[in-house]
Amino acid sequence: MKSSAQSSSFKRSGANLFALFYMAALSLVMLFPFVWMISTSFKGSQLLVDPYSLIPKQPTLNTYQALLGDPLLQFGEAFWNSALSVAITILFGIPLGTMGGYALARIKGRWVDVGLIALFFLRMMPSFVTAAPQFRLLLTLGLVGHPAGLYIMYIAMSLPLTMLTVRNYLLNMPGEIEEAAMVDGCSRLQLFLKIAVPLARPAIITSTIFIFVGFWLEYILAAQLMRGQYLTLSILLVGVADPTTGRFELIFALAVLITLPIAVLFPFIAKYLTSGTFSGAVKG
Repeated sequence: MKSSAQSSSFKRSGANLFALFYMAALSLVMLFPFVWMISTSFKGSQLLVDPYSLIPKQPTLNTYQALLGDPLLQFGEAFWNSALSVAITILFGIPLGTMGGYALARIKGRWVDVGLIALFFLRMMPSFVTAAPQFRLLLTLGLVGHPAGLYIMYIAMSLPLTMLTVRNYLLNMPGEIEEAAMVDGCSRLQLFLKIAVPLARPAIITSTIFIFVGFWLEYILAAQLMRGQYLTLSILLVGVADPTTGRFELIFALAVLITLPIAVLFPFIAKYLTSGTFSGAVKG
């Protein structure tokens, strides 16, 4: 009996060591490109002489100074435009998507199922497939080349993700919570604002994260709809990556600056991606 217990403990220890080694190796593989990107951004003109070393021999900030100080690159304008586009998308897309997700979670019927299928279809459809009809729509409305047209398309594209995420989360909410609130005299609007929204906070934050990451570097619609009249970070990155310019060090510096907001914000918002929100919500 003792030998069997020792054998089982040894197997668990071996499995834990294997899992630890696997996660460490996977983390190293995933982090290496980012380490290489950061290292290369500090090489400056040395990139052409020593492109393969991981540690720069003479680290320099000249590349960042050139990127931030060159008025032709317009990094500040591109950063502001991208941040404004994402902020407007979150500001309007999250409330609208949350309301839609709540409605889909509470309303039952055949047409609701049809709507869910349509949302799944839209969620799986690549953005380049819808770029042509979206361009035609904005052309009819006279919004091609206008930032408002891009904001509308971003908000529309963010809705399926938010609606499906919030709906799936609210489906697990105990019905006793809403019943108790209705008995206490809550209206449907109060029920949504005071109960559904706080309980669905992890789903809302998850949707916000995906919207931020997804639209922070969105390129296809920005290039197709703006026609060069609205500079974003993705458009700037493609322009800097032009091989005819020969300024390859700028690509890595720009990539670091683009990744920096995501790297800074994620540790603060990741803690909200937790489960168990409903535990203890209903008192017996």
